[in-house]
Amino acid sequence: MGKEQFHQPDYSRKVAGVKFTVGSAELIRQVGHIQVINSKFYEDLPGKYKPAPYGPLDTRLGTFQKSQNCETCGLGAQDCIGHFGFIDLEQPVFHVGFFKLIIQVLQCICK
Repeated sequence: MGKEQFHQPDYSRKVAGVKFTVGSAELIRQVGHIQVINSKFYEDLPGKYKPAPYGPLDTRLGTFQKSQNCETCGLGAQDCIGHFGFIDLEQPVFHVGFFKLIIQVLQCICK
């Protein structure tokens, strides 16, 4: 009596499509801590650089200064991982930083 050969079943499938997304607009609003509505980085104070409230450098999104703690978690710049903010845009936009990665993924999938 000889050994029986093992045959692995073929479960290959065709790729029907690829969809790239980071989540719905509602999901992004839910995970965001604040809405960024101010385009200024700093407040207009003479001789001081204080991050503008509801701006891209708001300290509720994290801190970049060693002497200041994050207003959301209370940790310093070394320990705070940063927090999400969101901006409502009128039209969908592409993030140019992802183009190279998307092209590489598509080249692996699409022949």
